[in-house]
Amino acid sequence: MRMVARRRREIVLLLAGLLAALLGGWFWWQRAAPVKAPEPIWLSGAAGAAQAQQQALSQGRPLLYLVERNPGHCRRCVLLHEQLFDNPEMATALAPFIRVRLNPDLGNESQRAMAQLPKVERYPEIFLQLAPSGPVLPIKVVIEASQIWVPRDDFQQGNHMPLSPASLDMALENTRRLLRP
Repeated sequence: MRMVARRRREIVLLLAGLLAALLGGWFWWQRAAPVKAPEPIWLSGAAGAAQAQQQALSQGRPLLYLVERNPGHCRRCVLLHEQLFDNPEMATALAPFIRVRLNPDLGNESQRAMAQLPKVERYPEIFLQLAPSGPVLPIKVVIEASQIWVPRDDFQQGNHMPLSPASLDMALENTRRLLRP
């Protein structure tokens, strides 16, 4: 009888140890699993631009404007999304910015918000503003050549680089540096 009780206790301890090892392994696996960055949120239209400016004032974050047209009207807009914004790495590059998407085709009064920005030369355009009352500078992207202008010491000096999340991040950071007083 004593032998059976001892054997039973050994089996219970063995099963408890095995369960603890499995749970520990599962928690370690979950902790080591890569965390997916959240999808960037874009505010839209004149109401979104006003909300973004309020957030920029309260949070001290810069504004990033994307001015585009509907895909049927703008092949370059489709290419920009395919080459850049559809890339999962963009979530990290865009994280510091309050993002506003303006599209005059949507009927959401985007034109009213666009009137506050420099003239749109051709779609799509990207603009950066450090604060709602501050200057707005374009981020020059040449979609057809898959290139982006990365300024250096001033906005007139710089290099064209292949369009990628890393080069956009560099262009945004250098432009932010040029906009700082």
